Amino acid sequence: MTHLKRNSVPRVWPIERKGTTFIALPLHGMKNSIPVLVILRDILGLASKRKEAEQIIHMKKVKINGEIIHEDKFPVTLFDVVDLDGKNYRLVYNQRKYGVQEIAEKEAHSKIAKVTGKSMVKGKKLQLNLNDGRNYLSTHKAKINDSAIVNFKEKKISEILELKKGAKIIFITGKHIGETGKIDHVEGEKIIIELANEKINGTSKSIMVVKWLKKK
Repeated sequence: MTHLKRNSVPRVWPIERKGTTFIALPLHGMKNSIPVLVILRDILGLASKRKEAEQIIHMKKVKINGEIIHEDKFPVTLFDVVDLDGKNYRLVYNQRKYGVQEIAEKEAHSKIAKVTGKSMVKGKKLQLNLNDGRNYLSTHKAKINDSAIVNFKEKKISEILELKKGAKIIFITGKHIGETGKIDHVEGEKIIIELANEKINGTSKSIMVVKWLKKK
């Protein structure tokens, strides 16, 4: 399936529910990504039609995490960096929907991703599987549900952010999606999250450890 009815797409996609009947899906990972077409057309307004977005891509003006892309259905995941002819944007949550935040060049060479799996591979090397579908060999110790800072230039994990008391987090699922807070207490899968004015229950699956808190 390459298209979906507009009124059936994930609610985090910032698109009008009225319009063309069908909309293109990302090549993979629909639950955790958005096609770059939607970013160019619906978020940034650089194209009014799909054909215009395709022309921008065919001119090799679009990079995702430092790599030139060639397909308008290329999936963009949370915190990915979109380079549009020298201007850099990071995919973030904005009012519980995907949005972009323009960032400086010095911030455009890394992203945060969640560790969803790990295994030992040939040569007794540790491989970490991340929620954006990428896998990296790493010398860093990490647990599932920790986060990793990935350096695109060096193509490696530069730092691990532990899921522990005091860690800063963002909700990536559920009714609090996009909200940020701090871990107050961890007890197995049960996690107490301190938000702006309250403490709530969360789970390791519903949050991602980050390095910053949203500015008020």
